[in-house]
Amino acid sequence: MKTQRLRYGIVISIMFIALSAIPSPAAASENVTGSYKMAAIPDLVEKASAYDGARIEVVGEVVGDKLARPDGVWLTVLAGGTAIGVFASAGDVSGISAFGSYASSGDRVRVQGVFHRACPDHGGDLDLHAETVTKLADGRAAPHAFAPARVFWAVALCLSGTTLAALWRLRERRRKIG
Repeated sequence: MKTQRLRYGIVISIMFIALSAIPSPAAASENVTGSYKMAAIPDLVEKASAYDGARIEVVGEVVGDKLARPDGVWLTVLAGGTAIGVFASAGDVSGISAFGSYASSGDRVRVQGVFHRACPDHGGDLDLHAETVTKLADGRAAPHAFAPARVFWAVALCLSGTTLAALWRLRERRRKIG
């Protein structure tokens, strides 16, 4: 009887150890770097209440301008077609020199910090207070190919619009005279 209980206890222990080694779906979907949870910027915006107050890591392109304030600097980081405001110390962003626009892509950065769905320090805005900002890659020029067909159609449409406007005006003058 005792040996049967012992076997039963061992089997239960082995099953418990085996089951605890299998990651849960929630744990499998989380990518944790140090004490920061890796998150995509579109997910932060869509599921803001779930991430509120969490230590988050995002990777993206710096776009727009650097907005200096007495207590820090605002950056806009873009990834997956969605942008988020990042508030950082001036020292953390001193190495960032290229900002994305139509003519160029901005520096690629990794930002680690605390996410706020409604930041009490910044008027209730959704933002990320950076604890570290790391430059991953330099920005570069984004060349846009010259399209002769577009130039042709732009000139053709302008000429046809001007011609139609002149014909309409001529018709109106003749109507007033006649």
